[in-house]
Amino acid sequence: MQVEQYPAVADAQGKAIVTIQPFGHSKWQVQQVTTKMPNAPAGATCIINRNGYPVAAISAQVGTASGLPYIEIGTWDRMTVEWEHLTPGLTGQVQIFYEPLAEGYLNAV
Repeated sequence: MQVEQYPAVADAQGKAIVTIQPFGHSKWQVQQVTTKMPNAPAGATCIINRNGYPVAAISAQVGTASGLPYIEIGTWDRMTVEWEHLTPGLTGQVQIFYEPLAEGYLNAV
């Protein structure tokens, strides 16, 4: 299993967006997404999207999405973790756990 970590910073509108995309011609089977924005205020939201469609809503402060079905992404896909209603300048992070997939193994989701 591989692990990648991404920083998140809330902009002036209180939004933070982290884009997750495989490197080169890779394909990934994302098995867990963990987020940490410990000082997120009450009312803040966090959504995980794949190509603009919601996959999971999790706690804005600390959350984990895992289990079947896994999220399979190729270089043409965009998986995003999006927070809203944050205090501008607030920082956090996203960590994903994934398995690289062999060429041609990606299932259409």
